[in-house]
Amino acid sequence: MADLIFLKALRDKLKGGNTKSIHLNVLPGRFATRLDFANLNYIKPDYAESFLEALLKKSCFEFKITFDDVNLNSISSEEQKKFSLLSKRLNSLNVENDDNYKEHGIKTFGFGYPILIKPSKQDPKKIIKAPLFIWQLEMVKATDKINTWSILRNKVKTETGKIVDEEIHSVGLNEVLLSFLKNDEGIIIPQINEDLLEDAIIDKNELLDECYKILKSLNSNSPSNLIEDLKQKFKEPLANIPEALTIDSRSNNLPWIHFGGVFGLFRTQKESIITDIDKLIEKADNFQFDNLKVQPFNGTAYSAVDTDPSQQEILSTLGFEPKKIIQGPPGTGKSQSLTALITNALANNLKCLVVCEKKTAHDVIKNNLHRENDQLGALAAVIEDINKDRDIIVNSVRDRISNPPIFYGNSQINYNTVKKDIDTAVGELNNSHKKLGQSIYKGKSWTEIVGEFLKRENKTNYEALTKKLDYKQFEFTDNELSSYLAKIKTAKKLFFDIKVFSHPLDILNDELFAEENPRGIKVRLEDFTESTSLQLIDIESNLKSDTKEYLLWLDKYYSDIENQSSANLEALENDLNNYSIWLDTHYSEYYNELLNLISDFKTFTIVNHQKFGEFFFKNDGLTKFTINALSLFSDKYKELKVQRELIFHGITKIRIHHEKYDYINHTYISVDEPHTTLRVLLDNVEELNLAFEKWKKKLENIKTKLIQQFNSKNTHPLYSNISVIAEIERIHERFVSDLADDKYLDISKEDLKTHHLKISTLKKLQKRFSEIDKFKDNHIENFSLVSKHQSYNPEMLTKNENSFTDIINKVKNEKIIVEEFNNAKNHSKKLSEIKKIISTINKISENLDAFREYYDWKNFILPLTPVEKRTIELLIEIDSDDWEVTFEAWYYFWLLSINEHRDLPKNDDKILELFELKKDLKKNQIQNIVESWSTKQLASTKRLQQFSGINPISLFNKRGAAGHKRNSLRKIINTDFALFTDFFPVVMVSPTVCSSIIPLNEALFDIVIFDEASQLRIEDTYPALIRGKIKIISGDSQQMPPTNFFQGGNALLNPNEDDYEEESTPQDTDNNIRKVNNSYELADSESLLVYAENSNYKQSYLKIHYRSQHPSLIDFSNHAFYGKRLIPMPAKKEYKPIEFIEVNGIYEDSVNREEAKSVVDILLHKIEKSENGKYPSIGVATFNLYQRNLILEEISIARQSKPEYDRKIADLGSDFFVKNLENIQGDERDIIIISTTFGKKSDGNFRQNFGPIVQGKGYKLLNVIVTRAKQKVYVCCSIPLDNINQYPSLLQQFKNTGRGVLYSYLAYAKAVSDGNNEIKDSILNQLYENCESKSYDVEDTYGSESPFEEEVYYRLAQRIGEDRIQQQYPIGGFRIDMIIKSKLTGKPVIALECDGAKYHSSNEAYAWDMFRQSQLENQGFIFYRIWSTNWWNSIERELDKVVSFISQFDIIENKIPEDLFASNYIDEKD
Repeated sequence: MADLIFLKALRDKLKGGNTKSIHLNVLPGRFATRLDFANLNYIKPDYAESFLEALLKKSCFEFKITFDDVNLNSISSEEQKKFSLLSKRLNSLNVENDDNYKEHGIKTFGFGYPILIKPSKQDPKKIIKAPLFIWQLEMVKATDKINTWSILRNKVKTETGKIVDEEIHSVGLNEVLLSFLKNDEGIIIPQINEDLLEDAIIDKNELLDECYKILKSLNSNSPSNLIEDLKQKFKEPLANIPEALTIDSRSNNLPWIHFGGVFGLFRTQKESIITDIDKLIEKADNFQFDNLKVQPFNGTAYSAVDTDPSQQEILSTLGFEPKKIIQGPPGTGKSQSLTALITNALANNLKCLVVCEKKTAHDVIKNNLHRENDQLGALAAVIEDINKDRDIIVNSVRDRISNPPIFYGNSQINYNTVKKDIDTAVGELNNSHKKLGQSIYKGKSWTEIVGEFLKRENKTNYEALTKKLDYKQFEFTDNELSSYLAKIKTAKKLFFDIKVFSHPLDILNDELFAEENPRGIKVRLEDFTESTSLQLIDIESNLKSDTKEYLLWLDKYYSDIENQSSANLEALENDLNNYSIWLDTHYSEYYNELLNLISDFKTFTIVNHQKFGEFFFKNDGLTKFTINALSLFSDKYKELKVQRELIFHGITKIRIHHEKYDYINHTYISVDEPHTTLRVLLDNVEELNLAFEKWKKKLENIKTKLIQQFNSKNTHPLYSNISVIAEIERIHERFVSDLADDKYLDISKEDLKTHHLKISTLKKLQKRFSEIDKFKDNHIENFSLVSKHQSYNPEMLTKNENSFTDIINKVKNEKIIVEEFNNAKNHSKKLSEIKKIISTINKISENLDAFREYYDWKNFILPLTPVEKRTIELLIEIDSDDWEVTFEAWYYFWLLSINEHRDLPKNDDKILELFELKKDLKKNQIQNIVESWSTKQLASTKRLQQFSGINPISLFNKRGAAGHKRNSLRKIINTDFALFTDFFPVVMVSPTVCSSIIPLNEALFDIVIFDEASQLRIEDTYPALIRGKIKIISGDSQQMPPTNFFQGGNALLNPNEDDYEEESTPQDTDNNIRKVNNSYELADSESLLVYAENSNYKQSYLKIHYRSQHPSLIDFSNHAFYGKRLIPMPAKKEYKPIEFIEVNGIYEDSVNREEAKSVVDILLHKIEKSENGKYPSIGVATFNLYQRNLILEEISIARQSKPEYDRKIADLGSDFFVKNLENIQGDERDIIIISTTFGKKSDGNFRQNFGPIVQGKGYKLLNVIVTRAKQKVYVCCSIPLDNINQYPSLLQQFKNTGRGVLYSYLAYAKAVSDGNNEIKDSILNQLYENCESKSYDVEDTYGSESPFEEEVYYRLAQRIGEDRIQQQYPIGGFRIDMIIKSKLTGKPVIALECDGAKYHSSNEAYAWDMFRQSQLENQGFIFYRIWSTNWWNSIERELDKVVSFISQFDIIENKIPEDLFASNYIDEKD
């Protein structure tokens, strides 16, 4: 909602505040820190004029104010009161000025003169009484004298007490006035000419001239003799400044000047902030405001500065939460957190703007950085006074430019490696923790389930159940186990009545048990068993008779079959044998005859060839002619001719025999064709001979094939006796047909085409005859009307089978027996079913006496699921003694088995590794930061010279060159902002300085950090907020918001009780937590912290409380305001942390002198030196300003009374302070002495009007004041105990506010002081119940936090004894899971932690583990972690390890002297 309405509302708040400030309303009135300088004339005449003369003539002087020359005995009581008031004002000015410096680094004491009086043009009713000129002065109070002060101009008091000159500060016009006039009347009045102020003096004439110019500017119609009038006025005797009403009554619409002056605290005003707001309004369109998009960065989340887990969370989320609140209660290390955050930012190359009103807060961070490394500290610039701090800034830059650092090595590589290793280790550790913390059953984690398992595993034989019960049938849902346990419990009770799981009556139908009359069911069962038994016996007899007759028939049938088979086989074999003989004879005769013819032919040709030579074969025409011719004359040729003709005859004979059968394929050469030689005929015969021999070789195969194919229709054509063969085949076919009715001997489907196949089939059949007994058995087994042999036809079979069917239907229709009896198809099964039915009926009859118990069991077991029934059955089977525990152990075992993960932690290795890596990070990160920014600085200086032609040394000049001034910080920064912030990437300023010197650019810095944000106003800080991308608001919502009360010199002198507001009711304190609905309301946020809360900034909480060295110092606030969120550190020794002192002093004139003296007495007589020989740091807190001043006076008196007192107070050092409660926020000391101030008046009356501490949010003041001490608190109290003891009813009425919470603290302090723990705890409990900021993760239980711890304790106690172990051991804000006590001293020595931090889901789980370990080790504990994962896997092995570790310690302990050893450990009472 950062719109124009919001911005204008901020501007209105700023300007409205200015009109009330000393700069525009300088009248002293009743303000304790304003003094009309004319009052100095009370001391001696013209004393004030002497001061004014010095002021207008000297640039450097000391003006001493003392009452030493006043004879108090000679003056009236009224005059003495004036001196008393004068002293109070001077003391208030002195103290407030010192306090301002300590907190803000700026001395604000000054002198305003003369006073311009004029009505506001825009609001004429408002009359301005503003000093025209303001001189910056210093004030010092003498320590060796009372009522003696020095006012210094351009001088300063050193630490040794000497007054020396300091840098000259000139005088100037009131800038707030100039700004007001510009806005009110549009008149711009120029500052004084610098030449005029070169001597830092404005003399009388110069003063009057400036007054004239201003009046002339404001009224152009001023009289011509105005300057003369001013001179005349200046000469008039000095008079006191009139009261406001008097001035108002004298004034008109014209400005005028009163030549009076006021000493006061002129705090830096907010003109620069107003200017920034005006620019934001004017150029609002150029700013994105809340819509600024900040890109997440992926830098490292770790810092070289040590962090606790809650601090680490801030770093871990910085990259993706650009708007963050750090809620840092007292003593939780806010400064350490911011130092770590800044170091982390530097490591990520980010630039930081740190804004805070208090210089002390900046100094702490700056010193923290230097403590880590001086070069790291040099990167931060603290600018509180833009003039005084300039030299430090300039000298730092010049030194670094002149002496750039030299770096060696591979720091970047080493740093990157360490970062990566840490990320890996942290990731693995956090993943382990998430696995541990992950809910696996009914919100219970792995650790808790391990504990539940261990609690049961050694009491049962769950392993037997594990082997039999299938876990996959379970869903492992939240309600499953409890459901099973309830049923198992009932089952166990019922089962012990029936004794067995497989009960004989399980044969009964479940439908029976739906009936509600168990006796009626039993009667029905009796009737059924009696009638059914008789029928079954009769049917059984008939079926057995049928079976016997069938068996006799089968014997005869199979005997006949066997005989017929043998006869058929013999006939078939004879036929086949005869056929084979015939084939042999036939083929032999054919072969031999043809062979002889061919042989004779070949012999014939050979003989004739021998006889006639080639002439015998030649057959050409000439040869034939010659042979024919010569045959007529020659017998030889005649014979040759005859023999040649016989060749043709011989071939013809061969051919005739050969072609008798078509056994051999051969083509004959035609004899009629002419051939030149007859050898071709001989060759043709030779070819036939070869073919014939080949056929001979195939002849056996031919015969075999013919035999195999032999039947009456497939014989050799020449074979006779076919009719006989056909007859034998017809006999065999009838036989085969008859066998078709027998399923065991049926061969009808066989291939029976040939005799060979018929014979083969019959031989196979005869082999099967050996199984005839088996066939008969099968027939008997399957004997029934439909399954009998087809050839068998009995008479009574149908009737008997119908009787069986009737009895089966009867049993079925009765629905008494659960078993389904079959209407069996064969007699064998029918008889078997009858036996089963008879057996079942007998079993029912025999167990009817136990029917009622069985009825109850069955009514329970029937509704169960199969898995539930199986579970109960197995519990009975394994004979478990405790069914419920056994099943629970089994159930948890499988829960763990299913959910066990490799990432579950098993040892400390990663934690130990991370400890070492953190050490490496510290060294490498700082080195990397210094190198990285040094490199940037070098690059920036080169860039400035190259591109701008500016020498960086001349920019950061110590003195101006001839004719030139030295450059202001504003000019340096605006000349090259990047250069400046490369040298100082951390800029630490107040809101005013921020607006004065830093450019108003949105997101100028990567990070803007606000410290003590509860005391920062949103209107003061919003311009600074705009300058950052990531916005970090650090504060504490339980501490005081900004207030004008007692700030800026607004404390009243001698206030009346009517000046205080009445005590608020709880409803009155709720205005800061209401929902913001619009821009006006957002702008009206009481602080920057509340603005951030209303703007939904992400909140992080610091949880570890470091400040208090005893938990009792923080327990009150922790319970009352922080809901026990804080974890205090343990006390290291036993002592009384709070001492309550009943002073019962009188409260008069806003002070309590007895309490003041009691405080001084404590300082002088109760504060002892520490072991280091130095006094602890001391702070005194009072409930009002006047008590503070009184205590300071009493201390001064004491110092002057005795040298040893003076030395002691001096030895307390510069850290010693006395402050009122409104100014103490942010301070801490070893010892705080509280003066509650208020008490009864001298008349005995006690008015319970305590001022701011009971008004509105005054409880926050109480929270601040009671949390300042590190070691001890002294409470000096004069409030009556009767009133204090009203706290219970007041707390009930007002909750933790007002008098109720004040009185409860005083009662608490007294209870702690008296050692009354009962009252102390009662108060804390009531406060916690009232607290609106409860932390609901707080554990108050003193037993084990988990079943796993309980089981570890139980088993360990069995081994080493209960007397050596204590669970949930409280130490500070921690509880140790278990401690082991020393055998020698009985004191705690070993800390046993089970599975590490409770913050398993947190990204800082690893950090909690490391932090707890380191803190407990710092307390002298030896740390030992027990991991549930290991115990789940091997209980005895892990138990042995712990016992061995303790035993090793016992051995070592015996070797160490007892007194030395015991001194390292604390008692639990501490």
